[in-house]
Amino acid sequence: MTTRRAKARTGNGNGTAILFYGTLSGGTKLTRDSCVREKKSFVVLDAKLISESAAAAAIVRFVDENEIQVLNVAGPRLSGWRRGGMRLRWGWWGK
Repeated sequence: MTTRRAKARTGNGNGTAILFYGTLSGGTKLTRDSCVREKKSFVVLDAKLISESAAAAAIVRFVDENEIQVLNVAGPRLSGWRRGGMRLRWGWWGK
């Protein structure tokens, strides 16, 4: 069953970037499952396996190839991936 939070992440845009570290679980997995069920475009990126620059390039490619107008970004709560939350807050993707 999809949670309200996961539904909101996929319902607000026409594409979702899903970020996680190591194991896709909890609400982040529900978000992915919701994208599949609703046939919405998504990209899943494991920060344990991909560099920041490669992740940024993958997201840009995903947005371009799928003509994404509104991109949702999903991932674990701050308590589930503290370093990831800090990366996103302080501009992981660079400027």
